[in-house]
Amino acid sequence: MNLEWPRVAVTSVLLGLLAIAGTGDAMGASDAESTDWELLGNSPDMQHHSGLSQINTETVSDLGLAWAIDLPTRDGLIGNPLIRNGRIFQSGSQSQVFANDLKTGKLLWTYEPLADRPPSSFLETWLRSLNRGLALYEDLV
Repeated sequence: MNLEWPRVAVTSVLLGLLAIAGTGDAMGASDAESTDWELLGNSPDMQHHSGLSQINTETVSDLGLAWAIDLPTRDGLIGNPLIRNGRIFQSGSQSQVFANDLKTGKLLWTYEPLADRPPSSFLETWLRSLNRGLALYEDLV
């Protein structure tokens, strides 16, 4: 009986597992250093994981409302907020974008591309309310 093939298969699997384990540690280290949340789900695979450790079973009872703000949108916010460099970016209906200071909540700027153009039909009014959220790329929102 030839045992060469099973030996190669087992060796390949072990090497693959070692490679995966090494990349997992590197990814966890970078997560722990960043307080930004630049992607939907905080990662390309949407794991919704943060390596930060300030909030745990002992400190969670100390949490409270940091700030609140009334944003100039009549239909509320759409999608998930994204965070970069101490700013939180949120989207509203009709392609609105809001940027707030993460610590104080101060409204830094808004973008309303459709504010000066009234809709021409009911369908356009309805379609304007659809929004898939925001994306960040380099210094663009």
